[in-house]
Amino acid sequence: FLSQMIHVQQIPVIWATEGSSVTLPCYYNISGGNSSIGSFKWYRHKAVSSAEVSDNSTHFHGRVSEADLNKFISERSATITLHKVEKTDLGMYFCEVRLLFSQEISGHGNGTFLNVTEGSLSIYAGGHVCSTDIRDCPITLCLFFTGSSSIQD
Repeated sequence: FLSQMIHVQQIPVIWATEGSSVTLPCYYNISGGNSSIGSFKWYRHKAVSSAEVSDNSTHFHGRVSEADLNKFISERSATITLHKVEKTDLGMYFCEVRLLFSQEISGHGNGTFLNVTEGSLSIYAGGHVCSTDIRDCPITLCLFFTGSSSIQD
């Protein structure tokens, strides 16, 4: 009898500027088999309650793009993109993955903190989420600047 386990991985923090789009990566690994039937959800955790993050929820209506079913199964991606980021989007976001084997199993990541800034500097800290030694994990840091700058001697 094989037991299936699911491990969900998220990056700890992402920065975004108001009005921009931000991608919240979420990937999962399965031990003990594969499944082609499953689903995922995202939640924003607040001190009192958790709100589902989806295109149908009140606060996020029309602002969420999800990984399609093909990417969910083949790339094991439950990633979402949040569009038109608002200051009130700041908070901790949790990815939950459910898969069906002989029974349903589920797992969730440790959360990604979305920090929203008002300025013109937008930082995206992302890359591959690895389950092996950190030295084998490629990390990308991209800085995007808007506006003007000057260099003085």
